[in-house]
Amino acid sequence: MMDSLHRRYHADLLKALRRRFGVDHDGLEDAIQTAFLRFGGLPDRRSVGNPRAFLLVMARNLVLNQMRHAAVAQRTLDQEAQAPLLPILEERTPESVLLERERHRRLNQAILDLPEEERSLLVMSRIEGMTYDEISKRTGRSQADISRRISRALSTLKARMTAELDRSVR
Repeated sequence: MMDSLHRRYHADLLKALRRRFGVDHDGLEDAIQTAFLRFGGLPDRRSVGNPRAFLLVMARNLVLNQMRHAAVAQRTLDQEAQAPLLPILEERTPESVLLERERHRRLNQAILDLPEEERSLLVMSRIEGMTYDEISKRTGRSQADISRRISRALSTLKARMTAELDRSVR
C-alpha cells in the first residue's frame, strides 16, 4: 500500500512543496520521505479520507519546522558572532546603563502605543516567532494583510525611535 501511495503522490507533493517554498529549497525530499514514514506508522491509516492532503500538510509542517529551527540556529550564530563586539559588562558605565534602560523603556512604550491589532501581530511574529501562515490561521487574516500591518508597525516604531534619538541629541 505504501509503495503505491508513494508512486501516486510523491511527484505531486514535491511539486506542491516547490511551489510553496521554492525550487531550490533544501529538505523537501526529506520532508516528503518523513511524511510517508510517519503516515506508514499510523495505526489506522485507512481511516484517513484523503491521504494526499494528509501527506501534503504533514510534509509542509515538517518543512516549516525545519525553517523555524534553521532561523533560530542562525539567530544564535549571529548573536554569538556579535558577542565580541558587545561591550564587556565591567566596561559599562553607569551612564551607559541608564541610557540603555531609557532606550528600552522608550521602545516598550512605543510598542504599547501601537494600535492593538498591529501590536498583537508584531508580538506574534517577532516575539513568539510565529510564521505569517501560523498567524493567519490564528487570526483569520490574510498573510498579505499581516505583512502590511507588521511593516506598518515596524515603520512606526523606527520613525518614533529615530525622532526620539534626534530630540535627545539636540
